[in-house]
Amino acid sequence: MRQILAVAMLCIGIGHTVAAAESQAPERLVHRYLGVEISPNGEFVASVEGDSSKSGGAPTVRDLVIRQARSGAAITIAMPCGRVPQCWPASPTWSPDGKRLAFTLRAPGTHARSVYAVDSDGRAPVKLLEFSGTIEHLRFMPDGRLSMLAIENANKEVGATQAGAPIAGDLDAAPPEQRIATLQNGALHWVSPPDLFVYEYDWRGDGKGFIGTAAPGDGDNNWWTAKLYAFPESGSGAHVIYSPSDDRQQLAMPKVSRMDRRSPSSPGS
Repeated sequence: MRQILAVAMLCIGIGHTVAAAESQAPERLVHRYLGVEISPNGEFVASVEGDSSKSGGAPTVRDLVIRQARSGAAITIAMPCGRVPQCWPASPTWSPDGKRLAFTLRAPGTHARSVYAVDSDGRAPVKLLEFSGTIEHLRFMPDGRLSMLAIENANKEVGATQAGAPIAGDLDAAPPEQRIATLQNGALHWVSPPDLFVYEYDWRGDGKGFIGTAAPGDGDNNWWTAKLYAFPESGSGAHVIYSPSDDRQQLAMPKVSRMDRRSPSSPGS
């Protein structure tokens, strides 16, 4: 009986020792990748990443890293606003030749974004745009221009799960809409009309504009009724090219097939 009691006391002592050691060990957080983009030439990989919050949510501090595909050598791009919460790089996109990387950057404590570009070695950062609202889905077009989805004077972050803006002022005012825009000479050229919230988009390889899923009204409430639109780059004449038959059919992730630029006489055409 005494031997059994001694063994039991030993097990309890070991349990307390292990628990104390675990409580003193540093907490291991999950390292999360929020966006990964491979350069068109396959030489570089850009990623937005960071350790998850202690509650397991999205990283509060985020880095933009460029890695060489062959060697794995990595460079962390220094952000103008520092390595602090809400100084968030996002939406990395490579130029068609793979020599430049463009990305958006959130100003801490605001919904404002800027657009920057750096060389593939992480050097020569240049600010291309300073904007009063949110910017998402930054993309290089074949001619080297940048396109994006933007909300001018945004009063919240994009997404129905993000905190809503305080209800104040003119309650009948039109909600801020997310629109397709291209960057030209340091300013935005709006492509989609102001009365549609564009959720996702893609450029057309024939240079005739864009396609996208969109719906009028509050973007947080109408995504399930979105239709597929064509948007001429002139900014006028947007029209529906596909409408779901009922609310049970929903659209997402529109993609335009890329045109084969080979001549008809080339092998395999």
